[in-house]
Amino acid sequence: MKKYLMLTNEEIKRSSKLYLIVVGALIVLELLSVVVKTMLYERSIETFMRMNQASELEAVNSYGKFSFAAATSIFDYIMMIGVAYILVLALQIWYREWIGESKHIYRLLLLPGSRVSIYFAKLTTVLLVTVSLIGLQWLTVIASYGLFDWLLPESHKLPTGLIKDGSLLQMFYSMNIEDVFILLMMSCAVINLLFFIVLIERSFRKSRAMIQLIAEAMILILPFGLVMYIMEGPLSGLLLRVEYVTLYLVLLSIGFFYIGFRSIRLVQNKLSV
Repeated sequence: MKKYLMLTNEEIKRSSKLYLIVVGALIVLELLSVVVKTMLYERSIETFMRMNQASELEAVNSYGKFSFAAATSIFDYIMMIGVAYILVLALQIWYREWIGESKHIYRLLLLPGSRVSIYFAKLTTVLLVTVSLIGLQWLTVIASYGLFDWLLPESHKLPTGLIKDGSLLQMFYSMNIEDVFILLMMSCAVINLLFFIVLIERSFRKSRAMIQLIAEAMILILPFGLVMYIMEGPLSGLLLRVEYVTLYLVLLSIGFFYIGFRSIRLVQNKLSV
């Protein structure tokens, strides 16, 4: 446990600089986009009034009222940058150990105690970054709404919810506990899968690594594909929706734990400099 906490603390410190840069840039970009879009709308209203000698009401009716969804229309794309950062971090947190003349992987593998701590320290770090990124972005959305509310007169606003239905933000920022849990489980599964791919690549020579990747993919895909075929074929219509969801979650859980188990085995027995 002491080794795990020590390694987790070290991984967080090593990842913190890039994390602060990325998160800071995303937050500034989001807030700035709300300010710019709102000010452009207000300028359009003023220009229309001046050019057409129109009243404020006529200008607003001509352009239409401005919604928070319109002010945050690029938030989905900014969130994709955040997702890409998490995926890159999941790869970089392993590959950086082999970079440089004094490879850090030497020290990690020679530390006393179980190598499992190395795996869980890296997994914990990426998950903490993921959770904190989602939390900070949620606070940014709330702050953006306050900024939008302050900049725009009430008569110019189109009443809408905080998050537009069907947007990427809605998927990431649901207030439903089940949705949040599923999102975190999916994040953990994707991170775990990336770890597994990296560990296979680092544990075997190139040709053997490719064969191993294909074999592991077959082990994962074929049984689950067969079960899903049976569920959608012979069992189609016989199961309730909740039973389908439960079976899918069970399948995903089995795949998740299998990948985790194989990753730990690779770290313990195969991973080398």
